[in-house]
Amino acid sequence: CYTTYVQKRILASGFLYHPKTEQILLHQLTSPSITTSSPHWSMFGGLNQKGENAQEAFARVVYELINVRLYASHIYPVYDYFFHAANTIHYIFYAEVEKMPTFPLDSDTTLSWFTFKQTTKLTVREQTKPDIIISERVIHAQARDKELSMAAHAIITA
Repeated sequence: CYTTYVQKRILASGFLYHPKTEQILLHQLTSPSITTSSPHWSMFGGLNQKGENAQEAFARVVYELINVRLYASHIYPVYDYFFHAANTIHYIFYAEVEKMPTFPLDSDTTLSWFTFKQTTKLTVREQTKPDIIISERVIHAQARDKELSMAAHAIITA
């Protein structure tokens, strides 16, 4: 008798975040795809491969799409939920970057940096908008926590 292990299929998505400018990197497929009739902005994302966890899948997808290598210590989870359209768990991440890389022009894809306020005016998929809004809230909450921790440390050492 033997046991068959089924690879858990997960979807991992997210964006690059530049803290100094508070901007995120999104991409837009300029030609309509099979799943959409018009161009829209979206986060980077894809399904995991055999043996990958969600964070590893996100890092791999970013590397494959834009040739930016992400390190685990710079990737932060936002939240996850069951994504009915794909019948899988969808994990949302952001990755902090120190520099804002520029990218060569590609005929099929446009990459651009946006503030969170600018993203409210973009054409995105229905679920992408709340994913970005929640990500912004998580990023700002983490920044406040970091400031409070630094202030408390300053008081203790004074």
